[in-house]
Amino acid sequence: MSAADDPRPLVSVVMPVHDGADFLEESIASVLAQDWRPIELVVVDDGSTDRTPEILAELRDDTVRVLRTENRGVAAARNLGVGAARGPVLAFLDHDDLWLPGHLSRAVPRLLSAEGRFVYEDVVYFGDPGREGERYPAPDHVPARTYAEAWRRIHLVTPGQVVVRRADVLAAGGFPEDRALSGADDRVLWLALVARGVLPEPTHAPGLRYRLHPGQASRRRIPQKRARLRAQEMTAAMPAGDPPRPRIAPEAAAPYLAELGLDLAHDLLDEDAGEAEVVAAAALARDPSLAGGPRGAAYRRKRARKAWLRTPLLGPVLRALRRLRRRG
Repeated sequence: MSAADDPRPLVSVVMPVHDGADFLEESIASVLAQDWRPIELVVVDDGSTDRTPEILAELRDDTVRVLRTENRGVAAARNLGVGAARGPVLAFLDHDDLWLPGHLSRAVPRLLSAEGRFVYEDVVYFGDPGREGERYPAPDHVPARTYAEAWRRIHLVTPGQVVVRRADVLAAGGFPEDRALSGADDRVLWLALVARGVLPEPTHAPGLRYRLHPGQASRRRIPQKRARLRAQEMTAAMPAGDPPRPRIAPEAAAPYLAELGLDLAHDLLDEDAGEAEVVAAAALARDPSLAGGPRGAAYRRKRARKAWLRTPLLGPVLRALRRLRRRG
């Protein structure tokens, strides 16, 4: 019997964890508190070196299974969980996030009623006073209905928002395990689903509390932006048609890729001016008009400021003044 035929299919929840002792128990509790049954939780310990293995060893719940592997990255951990899942419906939750009550009882029936869809709920941010309670996407957002729309805006922050048929994930190839895509690997999977005609379907209800904290992978700004640019390049070039052509025409992809590249270059000025120049040059080669726009101007101002800070005479003075301003 397929998931679409069974009114109460087993939902397999895949939770990757690496050194997640600070938040793991709370996240597991938010899964077990869901009112959807039957459910199984597959926790994949991705080579943790903190107390995570001890916490998992102390679990006494028949709905929880624990898999252990060497550290191979979150995408590989998720794929291991998908491969071990027994249910026809998959849900995901990272070890530092929390599901809100009723998430599965809203999202799973919506999935079962909609062939050719995967379903997502809204995220509510917490842990950062400046963003506490902020919700994404906005309740009135319109979901993407074509590959081109999804490539630009898929409205997904984390796999924890999503429920999806396991067969669709397997057919799409799972999460790409290239670590250069870490932080954007899920985006590649969602676009692979869309490419196969499996479209995103929102419930327009909050389903997940997304924790903002200093150790969070998605807050490592430069690696995240680098991964996003790589993912967008890769998925724009995904072939379609006969004879196969890039799924997004190069002339249509270039302006957006250029924006992402120049944004990355702007941040790289804080770490590696040489790499920043290479990335900026590639971005401007894609879309020369950016040079005269606000992004180009911001990049040039920051590059000039950084150059002054590196000069032997003025640099120390300027850095000292900046420190004083921050303290004031």
